[in-house]
Amino acid sequence: MLTTLIAILTVTVPRDAARSDGLLQSPDSVRAACATAQRLARSTLMLETRIEHGVTVVNDFAPAGRRDRMGCRVSGHTDEDRVAAPVDMLLDALQAEGGQPLWAYGADGPDGSSIGVTVGPVLCLIRGSWDGGDDSDTTYVPAPGYALEIACFRRTADDERR
Repeated sequence: MLTTLIAILTVTVPRDAARSDGLLQSPDSVRAACATAQRLARSTLMLETRIEHGVTVVNDFAPAGRRDRMGCRVSGHTDEDRVAAPVDMLLDALQAEGGQPLWAYGADGPDGSSIGVTVGPVLCLIRGSWDGGDDSDTTYVPAPGYALEIACFRRTADDERR
């Protein structure tokens, strides 16, 4: 005698995380934050960017074991010095649209800068990097340009502790 067992698995997925094909993706709020960041990077920084949704992004500031998050990433780079302070300019543009800086996520140095920005329930980490030169060699000429990455994901209590 052959017995057939059929199991039914029900998974509750937040409405804004469901796609028509049933796969998970970044929630609408995360997708909207990345779309805003991309639009502002293009208009404010004149930077061509690429956007990726449904990717694992890392919050280096979160406790170990809770750093990987599902979110989206906007990235771009240029070999030209189009703007003097790309991270600061993008932060100003995001603030003009309601974003709130999280200064505890900020860092600044000769080779780059980073800051956290909340956009509603989303945290975006903005990182810019460039050739800051060589203080020990006065003949060194830094390469022009910079790279920019914006990683956005839903905020959690771990993000607020920082």
